[in-house]
Amino acid sequence: MEVTEAMKFLEKLKSMDANIRAYQEEIENLTTMATSITTHIKEVDVQSSRTRKADDVYVDLIQAKDEMLDVMEKRLKIRHKAIEVIQSMENLEYQTILLRHYLQNYTIEAIAEELHYSERWVLELKMRSLEQFQEKMGDILKSVH
Repeated sequence: MEVTEAMKFLEKLKSMDANIRAYQEEIENLTTMATSITTHIKEVDVQSSRTRKADDVYVDLIQAKDEMLDVMEKRLKIRHKAIEVIQSMENLEYQTILLRHYLQNYTIEAIAEELHYSERWVLELKMRSLEQFQEKMGDILKSVH
């Protein structure tokens, strides 16, 4: 059975995780900037045009933060769905291999060592687990690309 779609999807999860972390950092930065602007607004004369500009910047920061949170939420839902599918597999070795390799970035060598298997056997189990993952994910895999 062709497992290309499952493999592409799970590889995409790796980059999604890094992307989610980057968004989290940027949201923290925006929150810090927004807090700084709020403090600055309180210090500036209420009648000045500088307050208006600061308000506009503050609103822009909040909107950017909200947009990032929306993107993060969508990506986290995709990740959660993948984890649900992996957890639904009856074979615990399949679960371990997919979780370790695709979600925790373990190498095949490290997984083989942990499971006390040869790398060749872990690769075989990985292919079998990808087949099962693809069967369980079905149309969801196509909709994510």
